[in-house]
Amino acid sequence: MSNEIRVKHEALVNTIRQTLADAGVPSPIRDVEAEIMAEADLLGVPSHGVRMLPGLVGAIREGRANPHPQL
Repeated sequence: MSNEIRVKHEALVNTIRQTLADAGVPSPIRDVEAEIMAEADLLGVPSHGVRMLPGLVGAIREGRANPHPQL
């Protein structure tokens, strides 16, 4: 039995988007970030995937990360 959890790509992107929206990240930024996190997981680079989300949201809430970066 595998410990893998499989989630459809679209569902993962939408969950990341909603989590970032709840943290106050504006639409253009959260859309890009959600796609990048999901793609990193698909490419086998979990260090830059969805596992970063809790830390990112925590940093935003604590004021250590800017939810409105100027890209």
